[in-house]
Amino acid sequence: MLKYILPAILLTVVPVTVCLGSQQADHYVKITLPVADTVFTEGAMHRVAGNTTPGSVVTLGGDPVRVYSNGTFTGMLAIPYGYSNHEILSVSPGRDTLSTHLFFFRSDPPGDLPDHPVTIDRLTITPAADLWLEPGEVVEVGFRGSPGHDATFDIPGVVMNAPMRELNPSESGGLRGIYRGSYIIRETDRADGQMIRVRLRRTFYSYDRTEAAGRITVVRPEEPEFVVTRGFRPFLSAGTGTDRLGGARLGYIDEGILLRVTGKQGNLYRVQLADNTTAWLGEQFAEAAEINGLPPALLTGSASVNRNGRKDVITIALGRRLPYLSRQVNKPNLIELDIFGVASNTNWITHHLAAEGIESVDWKQIDHDHVRFYIRLTGKHHWGYSIRYTDTSNLEIRVNRAPEIADRRNPLRGVRILVDAGHGGSNDGAMGSLGVKEQVPALDISLKLEEALKRKGAAVIMTRTDNSFVSMGERQRVALETDPHMLLSIHLNSVGYGTNPERVKGTSTYYRHVGNKPLADLLYKKMMETGLGQFGVVGGFNFTLNQFTEFPNVLLETGFISHPEDEMKLLDPAFQQRLVDKIVEGLEAYLRD
Repeated sequence: MLKYILPAILLTVVPVTVCLGSQQADHYVKITLPVADTVFTEGAMHRVAGNTTPGSVVTLGGDPVRVYSNGTFTGMLAIPYGYSNHEILSVSPGRDTLSTHLFFFRSDPPGDLPDHPVTIDRLTITPAADLWLEPGEVVEVGFRGSPGHDATFDIPGVVMNAPMRELNPSESGGLRGIYRGSYIIRETDRADGQMIRVRLRRTFYSYDRTEAAGRITVVRPEEPEFVVTRGFRPFLSAGTGTDRLGGARLGYIDEGILLRVTGKQGNLYRVQLADNTTAWLGEQFAEAAEINGLPPALLTGSASVNRNGRKDVITIALGRRLPYLSRQVNKPNLIELDIFGVASNTNWITHHLAAEGIESVDWKQIDHDHVRFYIRLTGKHHWGYSIRYTDTSNLEIRVNRAPEIADRRNPLRGVRILVDAGHGGSNDGAMGSLGVKEQVPALDISLKLEEALKRKGAAVIMTRTDNSFVSMGERQRVALETDPHMLLSIHLNSVGYGTNPERVKGTSTYYRHVGNKPLADLLYKKMMETGLGQFGVVGGFNFTLNQFTEFPNVLLETGFISHPEDEMKLLDPAFQQRLVDKIVEGLEAYLRD
């Protein structure tokens, strides 16, 4: 009977229910992942998680899976193309049987379009976003269409009837009808938001034709475009790539910096930092600027090193606000500051004795319009720094000193620590076999950490203390306004829906800037002392709260909620306390070092 009603079932997404096949009232089986009994997917495998009466035997689609001591289980289902019905069966120690079903629809793999009628797949045309290109750069055009026909593209006023080649199936994943063409922008070309028109010949006189979503603008070197940085924490990226956390960021810069635009892809401007250095800036951080001609070349002026409270301050005189990037270096500890669009004329660096955290400041001319300053630190660890313009032309680098420790037996006294409980409110985070959302244990662990740190005399700031939603922008604001000595973000890890959760478990720490690696290493080792397995220390991580240079920061993925063993530990209040105690020990050791 099921096979006749399956299509109707698949149209409705409802919570998973259990079909009772037994009279034993206390026997149950509950599926927590997927969260609905009907799933549309393109993956060949799909993760399943749930819980049942402890001691039961569970099969997923006929294959037995391990049932843990608390009744949790997890595993993978192989998903064929089309509609499929998968039974999850639980047999209790008393031989009572319960079953439930999951229904999947997996899209068929893409195939060739029919030879006739000749057609272009409108959803596959590239470029899909606007492009600004300079002479010498290449426009690449492509689409999927009926195989075996002649294809061309036009950019009116630039090129007509540019040929396109149908790729060999060995070049296109076995598919026919994948067409590609390109054109190199010439010095004489002019285009301002010009369309790209593609054609696929039907007969000698007729075509299927349409336009790409992306349009072409030619950037003329003799007619330069400029933008000025604006907004909250504008940042430069290395390229146009992206992942779930965004593209690879080079660093944050101040607002009010004039940048020359040399290209654009979608909502990203390509900006010229120096003759041989470009970066990408989001449209939301850019305001068009009207400038006549190119700004004059500049020279750096004198520099000074002084103290302001718990910070040492380096000030560099420049002629106007120029772009810059920075990075941390370990062993020896230093900050490298690159300033672009300038040559050095810094012949006077005044170093006041009060600036005890700075060993020295010097510079090197990297290119004719690129100067690098080396700020060497006296301390063993990086404690953060900020860079900003104090007016139109003076660049200020504020370098934090290590917290003052009055009692080495209790080094946390007086230290300001920001504890960020991950997710919250409508942002659930991951979920495991018991159906508990990540935001719950993340908050539980964070509150225990807050209490433990306060007992040690630390001043603790929390981004959330209840099950409320806190935006990432608000978390950043809290961090910048409270100026902590350290930031710890507490999370639980998880595999994706297509990865076998039984194969991945353990604790891990994450950092973006290399100056935070020693802290990440130490906290990782301490968390493993609880018995959690190894997943690793991950550097270069693109999480927003790892982007700060203003203070040391580490993301703690305490364990995998997707693995039942880690999940059992991380939901246990006693284990949470042991974990917190180890984190505190790690912070104390770092401060004493």
